[in-house]
Amino acid sequence: MQIFSYRSSVYFYISQYVALIQNPVLAIACRFKSGLRYQYLILKVLPYPPKSKGSEQLDRHLARDQTALPSPLILAPPFCKQLAAFGRHKKIIIEKASEKHKLLITDFARACIADSTENYQRALNDVNEYMDFLIARSEWKEESPEGWLPSTTYYAVENNEILGAIRVRRGRNKIADKLIGYIGFETKPSARRRGIATRLLAWVAANVLTADTIITCEESNSASKKVLEKFGATYLDKSHDENSQTNYLRYKLQIKGVRTV
Repeated sequence: MQIFSYRSSVYFYISQYVALIQNPVLAIACRFKSGLRYQYLILKVLPYPPKSKGSEQLDRHLARDQTALPSPLILAPPFCKQLAAFGRHKKIIIEKASEKHKLLITDFARACIADSTENYQRALNDVNEYMDFLIARSEWKEESPEGWLPSTTYYAVENNEILGAIRVRRGRNKIADKLIGYIGFETKPSARRRGIATRLLAWVAANVLTADTIITCEESNSASKKVLEKFGATYLDKSHDENSQTNYLRYKLQIKGVRTV
């Protein structure tokens, strides 16, 4: 077990499992290797026992840092400084797109459009048609005549509010290989810096993906680039879309070693 104390960088090694401490919360996670990095997948969040074994040593280090910071679900060692109050994620659930999200998607779509994510305009034009299409597309068995791959959408939901969305495409074609990739995700602007995108990536890696996957982002999208690199995706190359005159960065998401929890 490794017990992390933010800033002090003190590690207590006990086993292949890791406890991430943020007083008064403790998160248990498994360690796995993604590419060349070790990363940590949170399994359980529970109250930190003040009188547990080794608490005196921990308390001395935690006393130097009582600041609650935002925390992603998966962390590589260089990013341990971004640990947060894990309790923030306790109410967040990840759900497959369904009829009930018709009542929630409008607010999320409006926020994304205001942040220049124009592909959500269809949700505002006709929310029923938009959601019906997403739900039906998740059941497709093959690519459509227009070149659209089967795709399943999942939402991160907290207190009846959609905080993030992720799409996982199935099958294979040149557009996905070179430009849009097989995974797309967005985070509601007001929910950024909470590790929502990382949480969604971790969830699909553990519960949906069965092989290494190509994932891309626009070269100008520094936030998505940071999420992918932090997650441990391996950079492949750059591609260019002549129609939109957009450069894309291509990464490979390696899921070997990820455990389903």
